Amino acid sequence: MLIMTSERCPNCDSIIYMVVYPKKSKVDNEDIMKNILVYDVNEIEHMMADGCYLSRQGEMTVTMFDEDTWMPEYYCIFCKWCS
Repeated sequence: MLIMTSERCPNCDSIIYMVVYPKKSKVDNEDIMKNILVYDVNEIEHMMADGCYLSRQGEMTVTMFDEDTWMPEYYCIFCKWCS
């Protein structure tokens, strides 16, 4: 998943995106998927993001949850710069 940031690419000055990776199961190393009931009608399958969470105040926090956390990276969709 790509999340737009307010930061600029050091190469081309375009907006950069945070690349968020899926959380993996410690048992079988598969992506953790959950069915979420939306509008009390549809169940939609969602992936859990690893290495970040959103606080109740709307602040995105990037952190290592454990030694297997896939930390997000930063990426420019125009010049392909990556952190």
